[in-house]
Amino acid sequence: HEATDTKTCFTLPYETFTPNGDGYHDELQISYMLPSDGYVATITVFTPTGFPLHTIARQQLLATEGTLTWNGTTNGTPLPRGIYVIVVEAFHPSGTRIREKLTCVLS
Repeated sequence: HEATDTKTCFTLPYETFTPNGDGYHDELQISYMLPSDGYVATITVFTPTGFPLHTIARQQLLATEGTLTWNGTTNGTPLPRGIYVIVVEAFHPSGTRIREKLTCVLS
C-alpha cells in the first residue's frame, strides 16, 4: 500500500546544479526524511521523455534521514545540460511504498 501521508519524503535543496568543479552546487543533492528506518530505495535519473539514464541508488538501505548525491554523469560520462527527472521508489518491509518524482536542471 502507498504511504498514507502526503508529505514529501525526498527533496532537492537546490534544483539546478553545475558539475564544473567550482565547489558551488557541483553535485545534485537529494535529501530525505523517512517515517521510519528500514526503507530500501532505488533512485533513477530519466530524460523528460522517460528514458532511463543513470541509477543513483539500487536497492539501497536508507537511514531515517540523509542525503544522496549525483555528479551529473553516467558510467563516468558527463550528461548534456538539460532537465532531468529523478524517480525515487522506496519500499518498507511492512509493505509501505513511497514513489516520488523530482525535477532537476543540469546546467
